[in-house]
Amino acid sequence: MTILNKYVFHKYVGVILKSKFRFIMPIVLWGVAKLYGCIWVYSKFTLIPQEHAASLFGTPWTKLYGESIGPTWVFLFVGWDTQWYITLASGLSFVSTFFPGYPLVIRSFAEIVNNYWIVAIMISIILGFISLPLFQAIAEEYMTHGEALGSTIMMSFFPYIFLFTTVAYSESLFLVSILASWYLYLRNRLIASSLCNIFVILTKTYGILIVLPMLLDLAIRRKWKQIPIILAPVFLITTIIMPFVHKDILNRLILELNTATWSVSRENLGNYWFRDFIVPIFTSKNPMIYFHYFHAYALAFIVLIGYLAIRTVKMDWRLGLYSSIMFLIIMIFGYTNGIIRYASFIFPIWLGTKIKNPAIIVPVVILFFIHSLVLWYQFLWGQYPM
Repeated sequence: MTILNKYVFHKYVGVILKSKFRFIMPIVLWGVAKLYGCIWVYSKFTLIPQEHAASLFGTPWTKLYGESIGPTWVFLFVGWDTQWYITLASGLSFVSTFFPGYPLVIRSFAEIVNNYWIVAIMISIILGFISLPLFQAIAEEYMTHGEALGSTIMMSFFPYIFLFTTVAYSESLFLVSILASWYLYLRNRLIASSLCNIFVILTKTYGILIVLPMLLDLAIRRKWKQIPIILAPVFLITTIIMPFVHKDILNRLILELNTATWSVSRENLGNYWFRDFIVPIFTSKNPMIYFHYFHAYALAFIVLIGYLAIRTVKMDWRLGLYSSIMFLIIMIFGYTNGIIRYASFIFPIWLGTKIKNPAIIVPVVILFFIHSLVLWYQFLWGQYPM
């Protein structure tokens, strides 16, 4: 490439990065990847003999849920906890059990479509796409437009983020809500940020941690009159929860860190990292459990995510505080199989990937996407909980 061509290329890239088109690029790229993923996964489960399915396509969840839940393609996006969300949205009233954010949103739109399963899928996918420009806008507060674009693309293709913003799970709603909350806070739109925090907390209660750096920041800057605005969602939700506090709330609905499995932990599926590996280091009462083969991968990921969470302090002490405490909460209450999913959605860790060189981004995205397909297939195959 000649010097002139390089100049024209960089000038063209510069124009794109200054335009709103930079926010569309990750959406288009992600859309193409998800469409290809749908086709690939559909072909894989079509090739497998399905004795339990009337059509050529089917997953192990087809037999469990029944083909009457909707069109065949629905089974590309449902499994594991999906039915739990649908049951809450369609079969249980707010009076008899606490109503988390995702089922509430499903119920709100199900009256229009008249199919809870399709609504659950559409909400997850649409909110997943909305999360991209929100993350990119936040990233641009801490880095250049090019670096923000690269960070957004890398974050979006990470396997657990790619999958759980595609299937019918609550991660998309949580991610959009917490991103919107922080972005609006940075813009000093505290009331709007506080409203978003309501959805954050209703979706996953540990999302309440985003309030902590906001409160400390306002206190340090002596913005005493603004503190009640940030605290309002906490008091509101606490007021709503208090009349319904019983075992089902903490065990099944609020934390969504599979807290119930503390009492039903299975040796090879339900181990808790903190309880079964960390605590035994400091006490002789509970011997350390046997280290299964997949725990080695979890160990490497936990150490890396812990490093990235603490490292965000250099970028913004507020996000560093949020990331570090969130990481500790997930470590303490999350079971081994779920830690990777929960930790992947600590959004500040992805702000540390300040990369804009395509020569680096492209191979990383390819690596992420390949393993996103692997994870998607394994999720539908239903061998282990995620």
